[in-house]
Amino acid sequence: MKLFIVPLLLITSCAFAQYETRSISPPIQEHKGIYFSANPGFAYTTERRKVSYDVSEIESEKFSGFLHLVEFRIGRFFSNMASLYAVLGLGMGEGSFKGEYITKENGNEINKVTIKDDDDGTFRVSSGGGLEIYPVQDITGLMYGTFIGVNAGFELDYFKVTAYDFNQVYRDSSMVTGFINLFCKFEIGKEWRMNRLWNYGFALNYTISWLRDKNEHYSYTKVRKSADRISHKSHTFGLTFRLSH
Repeated sequence: MKLFIVPLLLITSCAFAQYETRSISPPIQEHKGIYFSANPGFAYTTERRKVSYDVSEIESEKFSGFLHLVEFRIGRFFSNMASLYAVLGLGMGEGSFKGEYITKENGNEINKVTIKDDDDGTFRVSSGGGLEIYPVQDITGLMYGTFIGVNAGFELDYFKVTAYDFNQVYRDSSMVTGFINLFCKFEIGKEWRMNRLWNYGFALNYTISWLRDKNEHYSYTKVRKSADRISHKSHTFGLTFRLSH
């Protein structure tokens, strides 16, 4: 009888040991499969725009202010090390605007109009794709979940001057200006796992967007002219938070 009891006790003890090991094992920490994330945040941006019509007329404008941002991403992880995703971003904010409008004749400045507005609004829509890399693979390390990424695409950028007054000579109503730019965003951040389904985290990012073109454009005199050169560039520094599923 004892010959049967001893093996039975050994088998039972091994079973309980395995059950206990499984019950206290940590949740899966891997990034895998298709995911969706929402990324709200805020940023500080500066934008510069310059339009030249031959050598007789130059428009120079600058906007700076804070934005409220949100991004929506859908993508897929590969081998717990990288992800590819599509992104749609929205931004809205307020700031200060300064414009200088110079008219020249024979190389000499004959007229200059300066506008300043501290209640200017801006609206931004962006769409593109990106890549994230998770360089730390040790799930017990403090830096696990750190990521670096880049995304790029097209950006539609509008800003509105609410007090557009050329000394009551040209125009005394609001003005809306828009551009379609190329943008590139760089970011670094960290994620933590809440459970098997949800992650949360944050990221610091920098975005540059630019446009150089020759196109028809409305000048401040409200006459459509063919611009010799249109240039637009913006720099944005942001902090975003992430909730992904």
